[in-house]
Amino acid sequence: MRSLSLHHLVASDASAVELIKFAAELDCAYVCLFTQDPKAQVSFPVIGEADMGDIQAAMRDTGVTAYGAASFGLSAGFDVADYEAALDRGARLGATRANVRILDFDEARATDRFGAFAELAARHAIKAGIEFMGYGATDALPQAIRIVRAVGQGGVAVDALHLVRTGASLESLRGLAPNEISYVQLCDGPLVAKPEIYAREGAFDRLAPGEGAFPLHELLDIVGERQPLSLEAPAERLRLQGMSAFERARRVVEATRRLLAARQAVPSEPAPG
Repeated sequence: MRSLSLHHLVASDASAVELIKFAAELDCAYVCLFTQDPKAQVSFPVIGEADMGDIQAAMRDTGVTAYGAASFGLSAGFDVADYEAALDRGARLGATRANVRILDFDEARATDRFGAFAELAARHAIKAGIEFMGYGATDALPQAIRIVRAVGQGGVAVDALHLVRTGASLESLRGLAPNEISYVQLCDGPLVAKPEIYAREGAFDRLAPGEGAFPLHELLDIVGERQPLSLEAPAERLRLQGMSAFERARRVVEATRRLLAARQAVPSEPAPG
């Protein structure tokens, strides 16, 4: 069975301990947790040092560990060393992946900073990835590839939402070596959306895998069978309708498993006449 990771955005109103228990009940091997405050305009369930004991106990009890540690941005004036504590927390929870968002228009400087972040992450046995994004930002994926190859470590983190909304080419992904794709996040949605819809989709409202028109089968063909899949499909609309955090998590996991099962189904050949 394909390894799945339940991203905290799927049930951001649940605590990290609750999310871990959800993952265990749904047979997900991993969770993705916010060990770093993204300092966005919305609230995220960020883990601090005081939370670590209870989270580690829940992981010991369930066997679920962290796969990804979030959420990191690389801006022009930021000191990468300030991410040391968040990466350390992620590593202590078992995380092996940490993605960054490039928030610097100077590509040479962004390359240097990503190199520093990748080195820092590697010291914690975490592989860094660049999560390319931006509405209509067709150079976002090519830039991520350029930076990763210039640095010589890390990889490209592929979120299905950003793959579609940036207008990225699947051919560009097909040209990557397997180790250059560091992380895969699944969700679904319509092929076309306005910028204001994209801004909301990211943190609040996406469709579960298989419920929209994203090229998920093509993406999965590219990333191969061994890559764990992080499920990042928040559904604030369903929370407002009264659906519990666990039911929203179960909905996403079950939809993903239906998608994966459909890929494995092989049409039977007609019997000889």
